[in-house]
Amino acid sequence: MPQYSIDPTELQSEISALPITCNPLPSPADKQLTQADQCLVSEIFPQLIEGSSDAIRTLKGLIKRYPEVPSLKSHLCAAYQRAGRSRQSEKIVDLLRRENPDYLFGHLNYAGSLVDNPKSRQRIPEILGETLRLRDFKPDVELFHESEVQGYYNIVAHFHLEEGRPDSAMAICKQLLAFP
Repeated sequence: MPQYSIDPTELQSEISALPITCNPLPSPADKQLTQADQCLVSEIFPQLIEGSSDAIRTLKGLIKRYPEVPSLKSHLCAAYQRAGRSRQSEKIVDLLRRENPDYLFGHLNYAGSLVDNPKSRQRIPEILGETLRLRDFKPDVELFHESEVQGYYNIVAHFHLEEGRPDSAMAICKQLLAFP
């Protein structure tokens, strides 16, 4: 396996060169949600971060109505993780990756579930791209949302830290802190 390291100067240039927005980038699938359901997702988002069982119930109901909307499953995965329900989270990650192989957050959720396990962690470059560079991993994306960039490089930083490269992890974190 190659040794991955991050040159802070290169990383700064790379992130600066990415087309990034902080405005919502709804996917065609997200547009299926009614305005009321979009508002509901926004309202329960703080509870999702806490792993609230009420938010999980609400999301499961939304997923039954909109099974083809990957962002709902991604939110459910995160809520399960926050609630300490890793087995349920892993099931959703598997489903999300099978149904939506190009969905970036599906890859991030999967990589995030592996990063703490020394044996599984070795698969992260396979999952997020051998160079561990977002532009190399998703060359055809015209515009990234800031949460995609931050989520991708958070996992990459965690990977470097767990692999014993704290300097590379710190360089990534510094770039993320300087992120607009």
